[in-house]
Amino acid sequence: MSKSELLALDKLDVNLSKEDLLHIFNVFKGFWSYDRVAAEEGRVGLHAELKSKMCSDGFFYSKTVLQYNNLRRIIAKNLVRIYNDSGLQRPDYVAGIPKGATELGNDVAEILGAKNLNLIKDKQGRIVVMEKRNQASPNGTLLLVEDFTTTGTGFKETVCEIKGRYPAIDILPVELVILNRGAIEYILVKKYGSFNVLALVKHWINSWDPPCELCKIGSKRIKPKVSDENWELLENSQK
Repeated sequence: MSKSELLALDKLDVNLSKEDLLHIFNVFKGFWSYDRVAAEEGRVGLHAELKSKMCSDGFFYSKTVLQYNNLRRIIAKNLVRIYNDSGLQRPDYVAGIPKGATELGNDVAEILGAKNLNLIKDKQGRIVVMEKRNQASPNGTLLLVEDFTTTGTGFKETVCEIKGRYPAIDILPVELVILNRGAIEYILVKKYGSFNVLALVKHWINSWDPPCELCKIGSKRIKPKVSDENWELLENSQK
């Protein structure tokens, strides 16, 4: 389907396959892959620095797709489908890990009939709970939703923040994600246990500790999600 056809989709009961999801991200330029042919020709360009500080030769940028309400809702519906298939209980709360999954988490909460627990990134880039005046402290079960995961860095930070602030909250033992781009099946969070990665799609992308093989040929690291400008710089660095 073309970009215009995808934006015209209004049915939420579309079951997305791996091929469907990868096609959507390619159409909306939400996937970047390092061009090794260009590197051999001397255009070493930039490569991605992940949240874990690791280097990578591929990156998905969820904003390019999730900014469209219909596509985000279709993806949310598919996440709810695989969550329901897991047999886990309906959560009392759902939180999308910022910034990539904030609105996605809201959609999942609405579809599941759960409340939102709002998370934001502060000025230092830390994930924190956004509290409102006169709002009672949340209690009950919480489902965490993320756009993509590699090593679970953001998920671990989120669990520690929430449990440190609200010890009574029971975080359900899964991370619900669009795409697992690493080899992990579960995320171990010190003091808080193990959480299975429940992904709509698994798609392996290389990642290495720096300095990686791309660093060694002169390619510079860049954080793609810091800004739209960074994403464009990464996409165009080998042209």
